[in-house]
Order: sequence, then structure tokens, then C-alpha cells
Amino acid sequence: MTRPAVLRASTEITDRFLDECLNPTVPAGSGRSGPELPLVALLGPRGSGKSAVLVRIEERCRELVVPVARLDLEGREQASPGQVASALAFMLAHRLDGVPNPHFPRLLLGQLVLDAPLHLRDPARARRQIDELLRSRPERSREGEGMGLVGDLLEQVGWLPPGGALALGLAVEGLGGRLNLGRSPHRSALEWYGRDSTDPRDALATLNQYWNSGDPNEERSVDEAQCGAFLADLRAYRAKHRSRVCVAVLDNADSPAGAAFLDTLIRVREAWDVAGPGERDSLLVIAASRRRPRTWSRIAPGEDQVPPRAPDAAGYGDWTRSRRQLGSDGSWWYPVLLRGLSLGDLDAISSAETRRARAADPERAATLTDLTAAVHRATGGHPWAARALIGAILNRSQGTSRPDALRRALDTPVRLVGEGPGPGPDPLTATAGGGDFGGGPTLGEYALDSALRGVFEPGEAASLASLAAAWDPDDSAELDQWIPVPATGFPQLYQKLKDSLWLVEDASADPRARPSRGMVPFVPEPRRISDIHPWLRTLLLHRLARGEEGTGPTWTSVHTGLCQEYRREAAAAHDPGTRRGLSVRALHHALSVDAMPEVVAYLKERWEDRVTSPSAWLEEFNTITTAPNRLPRQAQPRGVLERLAAPAADLSESERLLWLLAGARWILCDPLADPVGELRPLVGDLLRSLGTRSRTGFQLFYDEADRYR
Repeated sequence: MTRPAVLRASTEITDRFLDECLNPTVPAGSGRSGPELPLVALLGPRGSGKSAVLVRIEERCRELVVPVARLDLEGREQASPGQVASALAFMLAHRLDGVPNPHFPRLLLGQLVLDAPLHLRDPARARRQIDELLRSRPERSREGEGMGLVGDLLEQVGWLPPGGALALGLAVEGLGGRLNLGRSPHRSALEWYGRDSTDPRDALATLNQYWNSGDPNEERSVDEAQCGAFLADLRAYRAKHRSRVCVAVLDNADSPAGAAFLDTLIRVREAWDVAGPGERDSLLVIAASRRRPRTWSRIAPGEDQVPPRAPDAAGYGDWTRSRRQLGSDGSWWYPVLLRGLSLGDLDAISSAETRRARAADPERAATLTDLTAAVHRATGGHPWAARALIGAILNRSQGTSRPDALRRALDTPVRLVGEGPGPGPDPLTATAGGGDFGGGPTLGEYALDSALRGVFEPGEAASLASLAAAWDPDDSAELDQWIPVPATGFPQLYQKLKDSLWLVEDASADPRARPSRGMVPFVPEPRRISDIHPWLRTLLLHRLARGEEGTGPTWTSVHTGLCQEYRREAAAAHDPGTRRGLSVRALHHALSVDAMPEVVAYLKERWEDRVTSPSAWLEEFNTITTAPNRLPRQAQPRGVLERLAAPAADLSESERLLWLLAGARWILCDPLADPVGELRPLVGDLLRSLGTRSRTGFQLFYDEADRYR
């Protein structure tokens, strides 16, 4: 029901860009008889909606009657590139209404011979065996060991789709008709294997020998031959049906099987391209990865060569220009970073889900639009995370208000159905049932484990939490001086965050403006600051705040250590501006361990300093009050503020004002502490009150206050 809203952030890929690739144009003067087609890599961290986009691409291809095959390569470590090609071929061979389906005689011939028990010590006998194999009636071929093994393979790995047995039969029947040695001129498939051999049967026997030799280099030759046969069949399909494009949709392409298949496919395609102008194959590959391609592919270009595009900037024409400029095998790649959900997407999802839930419980299904901005700030628009928080609100226990449910969402137990790999629970219903299924993980624990799975070691979560508490990832140099260093080291943890796409360019905690677009992961470049993705940082800080003594770095030890380190650096700095900036960073961490008196004293001192401009004061105030907090989630924001401001009762009026202002904004900066923005009007009123006391620049404070309306 919510799928259109979930995918709206990526409609540039599923609609516009896909349409461009399905109807490509041949550049003038290229000398090619068909347009080139890219390998599109959809990139995003775990849970970013890549699989949903791939499903929508498959659906759209079927709506447009385009041959399409979709494979999930996770857990297929033992599959060879040729086996992946075979699985794609059988799926693409499904007949579509009114559209000629592709046939794969070259690939199937190779698969038949590879699985046949040939007498390789006697070349003449091996040729006769191949002749007999190819002269057999289609029914015998289908029942024989060769094609039986192919069918078994597809069934074992779950790649034989509904109706696949029929497709297998049709493909073999077509193979038998085309390859019968007594018929001419249907010899194209057999002759394709004889390009570099006097007798194509000898070439096939050699491939059979390589396949069973156990030598990695020889097996690689077989993989290239099978992928070459796959592309040659698609070339023939395009030659006969000029306007037809076939689409291969690969999920978890960064798995070993996916990496080997894509690298082999591109090597074969590039070798043909270098050989000279000719017919293009008709294959468009769209592959999803939760890691930077450069970390798992030997061919993928670096980000300095082909910077990943945002969905709204991706286009077929942009890829062809990039390919001409790069001019290497890596130029076939076209990386696209998926954008998180926009605030409008979240509003649409929450509206759809509340309508669905209203029939069961009208009271609990009240509108959520006043909470979606907080959900967006806490998650950065991460699709799985946003749906999980919306689900926690809808699934709240009787008597719990909507804001309270969001404040406590990360501590809500999760219902896990089954164990082992898989998509996991639906985020919208994972928390249904409240505490009825205790003993399992909370939403915060489950989500963090899921986000880190497959990339980080179990013991690295505590170190990552310390990294999330730091001002930015570069502070890892300070962290390893006073807390236990993980075996991999903090710089290596940062590299893992970078490789697994958990970094963003701007993850500001500023509550003054409502967010609009979702976060886009990016690969940092020199002199460009990066932040940990808002959702992952939310989970890591929650873990650090809930940590127990003796289980690793604690909230107090991390923030106290960072505060002390910044103070040491400030004391050693010679430049006044640098010294001031480091002192502000120290106070940022001091506030995290409840050092409000110290913060207020600093703000008062700077307020009374005639040299400090209002804009400088506001900048420092905003920086300090974005500090992480571990304030109680069980109370209303105003109640938390009252307890926080209680020690200021005996202070001067100006000190009480600064205490209240700093405390209110500190709470407001945490979207899960004040999800409705209850304290926004108070922060604005206090800023205006401060403006009336300003010697100069009162208008600046009034303008700042207006941003909290």
C-alpha cells in the first residue's frame, strides 16, 4: 500500500532513467550497429531501499513487455559466473505476450558439454561423444545428465522461477533443432566455439577439461567462455530484433558470485569492444550494492574517475559522455547513489499507514504528520528506519501517546520470525505486540546489528559508538589516546564506514528548519567533511547511552575524554580563533556529561565580552547545544527542562535565561527527545528576550528567533 511513497525518492531511476536505457540511441559516427548499454550500480547502505527499487524496475519492465530477470546473489558464494549467466538466461527466455523472447543456444551448448563425461584422453572419442550428445533428440537431452545438472543447479539455489521447467524444455528443444549436426545452416552456436580452433568440438572438449581440472586460471577461462556465449546470444537477439533490450536485475551484487560475474561480463564485453565495431549485446545490467564497487570489483572505476550520481542527475546521455571520457573497461560502470526518503515521502507513508490502521483502532491511528519531521531528522530519510519508527508509533501500547511512543521507540522489543539470513521482519509490524514477546532484542539493538552485519565485527560496535560521539570522524586520532583501541584501529573503522556507505556530507542536527530531502550517502574527498549517517549515529549514541560499566567505553568516559583532549589542544594553540574553536568543541562534549553550569558561565562571559559579535555568540551557542544527550525518555520535554533548570533557581536573571535557553535548545536538537517540537516556541521567546538585552545586533536575535516559529 505504501510502495509508491517508498519509491518516490527513486522514481528518477525506476521511470525516467530506465526509460532512457530501454530506448537508447547510437551516437553518430560510432560505427556500431547497436547502442551501448551500461552496468548501473545502485548504491546505498543496508536498508536504504535498493531491493524495493529493483522490484519496481522488474515490475516496470514487465509492464513494458521487456525481457527481465531478477536474481538475489546473497548467499550464492559457490555460484560461478557461468552459472549466474545460465540462471539469467533461463529467466530471460520466458515468453512474453507479443514479444519475441531471446534464445541462448551458445550458452546452453557450452553448459551441455561442460556437464558431459567426456573421454578427454582420446580426442577422437571425445568428438564422437559431443556429436552423439548433439544428435540426441531434445527429449533425451533434457533427460540426460548434462541438462539435468543445470536444472538441479537452478532448483538448488532457488533460481528456477515458476514456469522455469517449461522454459528449460523450450530452450533445450530450440538448442536441439539448432545444433543438430545433420542440419545446415543451423550451425552458428557450434561454430561460435570454433573461432580459435580448427574443430569447434576440440574447443568444447578443452573447456570441459578446464572445468574439471580444478585450476583457477583454467576455470576462469571457462567462465569467460560462458559469459561470452551469453553475450553472443544476446548479440544475435539484438541483430534480429533491433529495438529489443533485455534487463538483468541483480540484488546484493557485491557478493562474491556477483563480483565475479560482473567482472567477467565486463572483461568479455570490453575485449569485444577493443576488437572493433560490431553488433552490441542487448543486456542492460542494474545491480544493487551496499558497498562501494571499488571495494569488491577489480574493474569498477574509482570515485575520482566516475563520481557516483544522485538519482536526479543520472541519465543515459550522462553515462555515454562519461564512458567516452574514461575510455577503459571501468567506463561500463555507472554508479548511482540512492537518496533517502523526503519529508513528503514520510508524510505519504504515515498517511497511508494510519488509514490502514484506523479500522482496527481509530484512536491510535490519529495523524502522524506532526511527528514526521522528527522521524526524518532521526533517520535522515533512511527507508527501513523511517518505517520502523512509524510502525513503533502505530503499534504503541494502550494509553501511550504518539510522542511518547516515538521517544521510547528504540527501547521497544522487536518480534523476530524465524532465524538466519533473510529480509528480516517488516519494519512497520516488527514492534507490534509491545512487551508481549520479551527476551528478544529492542528495536535499537536489532537495527544496529542489522546495519553493521557483514561489515563490522561484533566487538567493533562499542568503538563505533565512541566514534559517533566524536565531533567528526577525524577525531579518531584523539579517541585512540585514552580508550581501548579496536584491533582494526579507528582509521580502519572510518574506512569501513566509508566503504559501506554509512557516511554523508551534511548531517546537521539543527532543529531550526524542517528537513526536505533525504540524505544521500557519499564517498568523502580530501578537504570535504563527512558525518556518520544520522540513523546509524542515532543507533550508536543510543547504544553508548545505554552501555554498562565494564562493557567497554562509557558515555561519561568518551565525552569526558574528548572534552579534556580539546582543552589540551586549545591550551597549546597559538591562534586565538583556533583556540576559541577548540574550547567550544570541549564545551560541546562537557554539556553531554551534564556540565550545564560550565556552559552557562562561558555563554555569560562571551555575552558580556564587548569584542564578541552577536553572530559569533550565536554560532558558538548553536554549536555547543547540538551536543548529544542521554536525558530521560520517559518524561515530557517541559518536565525534563524543568528538572534540568532547577539548579538555576538562585542565579541571576540573565543566568537563568541563559540556562533555560541552553537547556531548551539542547533538548530540541534531539528529535527523539522532543519529537513534536514542543520547545520551539520557548526557544524563540528566550532568544527575543535575549535580543532586548543586547547592546548591539538585537535584530539578529529576533531573526534567529523567527527560525523557531
